[in-house]
Amino acid sequence: MKISHTFAVMETFESRTLMSVSPTSGGDHGNPDLHAPTNLTASASSNQVTLNWQDNSDNETGFVIYRMDSAHKTLFPIAFVPSNTTTFKDKAPSGGNAYAVRANSPTGTSAPSNIVTLMVQEIKPVTAPTKLKSAARSTTAIDLSWDGDTNAANGYLILRSTDGKTFTQVGTTPNASANSPTPASPPAPTTPTKSSP
Repeated sequence: MKISHTFAVMETFESRTLMSVSPTSGGDHGNPDLHAPTNLTASASSNQVTLNWQDNSDNETGFVIYRMDSAHKTLFPIAFVPSNTTTFKDKAPSGGNAYAVRANSPTGTSAPSNIVTLMVQEIKPVTAPTKLKSAARSTTAIDLSWDGDTNAANGYLILRSTDGKTFTQVGTTPNASANSPTPASPPAPTTPTKSSP
């Protein structure tokens, strides 16, 4: 009995986010009438950074967002958001970035929040693998080869289907155009028959 298999290859990639939290400098107390924001956190998706913090003052007119990046060696203001705001999205440059937030009022700004630092890694566009070919190595293994985007992909997912519609992952490979054996489903067992006398 002959079993037909359809294979597919998908590229995989990732965005790494590294975050650490540093204490506020003890010498910067800001306006004593404003409570500094706390619990500042940051997360990155592609080149967008999302900041979240806790609003501890009830008399601010807004918050000043500060960033330090590869082009600026000190924290500098990049945005002002209205009072009671607790989140901000920044299209950040690739590389290491640091952020802090201060509450603001007509009489000055609060002490800064804690400082968060993170690494923003640009995600390059990934194209689908092409020129997928298969060749039977034996009754239990099939060799697959394809062309892929080695500059963007971290690896490849190997998918298999028996009906050309529903695919199941059967393996992975590192970041490279690959040529590796993929196990094939064993042939269906056959029932021996007796020959007629």
